[in-house]
Amino acid sequence: MRRKLVLWGTNEKDEKMLVALELLENENVVNIFTFPEKIATEDFYKKMSENWKNDQEVEFPDGFQKIERKLSVSDSLLPDEIRVERPDLITRAQAEWHFVVLSSKLYGLYKSEIEDFKDKIENLSEYDNKIWEELKNFWSKVQNQVNDRNLFREHAASLRERTNGLFDKLKSLKKVLESEYETRSKSALETFSNELKEIEQKVEQGLGLNPLFEDLKRLQQKIKNIQFTKDDRNEMWDKIDAAFKSIKEKRGNQ
Repeated sequence: MRRKLVLWGTNEKDEKMLVALELLENENVVNIFTFPEKIATEDFYKKMSENWKNDQEVEFPDGFQKIERKLSVSDSLLPDEIRVERPDLITRAQAEWHFVVLSSKLYGLYKSEIEDFKDKIENLSEYDNKIWEELKNFWSKVQNQVNDRNLFREHAASLRERTNGLFDKLKSLKKVLESEYETRSKSALETFSNELKEIEQKVEQGLGLNPLFEDLKRLQQKIKNIQFTKDDRNEMWDKIDAAFKSIKEKRGNQ
């Protein structure tokens, strides 16, 4: 979406002139340059239309005037004394430039929030689910603005790329945490499986079932407080259940 506009118009004396408008979105200001007909040559008009509008530098001739106006919803882009041949272009530019300013303001705010998230994540020594949820909520807020068409496509794309980069960093930290968690779980599974084997061996040797039953209950209680992965916990409980079943069967046969 262009931030510049060049068209012919007249002043309050009905004198022909070239009118150039430039949006300064960060300042919410429109610069209006007027060039009297005597300095607005065809060559200069082409330079303004082909170069200046595309953000290439053009040297302005002596005799031009500059007016600064705040971009307003209610007021026209142009002062009353300036009339142009294509007022529809002014009306359209005004509507589009309000969108430009809104998108730029939102983009600036969200970039600042992303920088805050970046600082937090870079200082993490391990995965933090609270920051993950905060980042999710942030992106949901941005996505709502995208859906409401309050953000330029390029602004939205830039925010998406930077946010995805932060999610990727959190995912890497999460993988490290999950790997450590799985390692601890496997170690605990091995330890308690060995304890369970000792109880099972004593059951097979025909030792006292009541004391072994109580040992098994104590082992079961200890396992409840251990953080296993889902698969390791299921495996451990299956083994415990099988051991209880074995003791109960031997009791029934006595």
